Amino acid sequence: MPRVSLVVYLMRNEVKEKGKSSWKGINLGKSNGLWKGNKVGYFGLHTWVRRHLAKPTRCQLCKKDKTLEVCNISQKYKRNLSDWEWLCRSCHMKKDGRAQKLAPKRQLICLSSGMVFNSAKEAAKSLQIHEALIARCARGERRRTHGLTFQYIK
Repeated sequence: MPRVSLVVYLMRNEVKEKGKSSWKGINLGKSNGLWKGNKVGYFGLHTWVRRHLAKPTRCQLCKKDKTLEVCNISQKYKRNLSDWEWLCRSCHMKKDGRAQKLAPKRQLICLSSGMVFNSAKEAAKSLQIHEALIARCARGERRRTHGLTFQYIK
């Protein structure tokens, strides 16, 4: 009998004696024939990290108790657990720069004074009014705020 089949034969006999539980984990990681190592794809790597990196109860940036997802620190997607962290969705999007792409800055005008601002945040800083009040006024949810009227420029 060839050496390889002898090993398989011995393993099968050992499993019969011990039960099926000794086969558990035999095909994980590098011993799996489909293991790709560092050539793993995006989703495969995220699945591997989720399985191997301990999940904390809170976001590692904002410390809030939210649903967490794995975030790559270096943006190089290496199979190195120290290059990954668990973040909530909002922190993950801010860190990746996706939050700015989803919410483009809209210019707005103060109809009362004629001043033009690049964002509600800029108007709030300049006029010392809460940003949310200015944004609500510009969206039409409020008529005036602090005696001023705002409108988004299209």
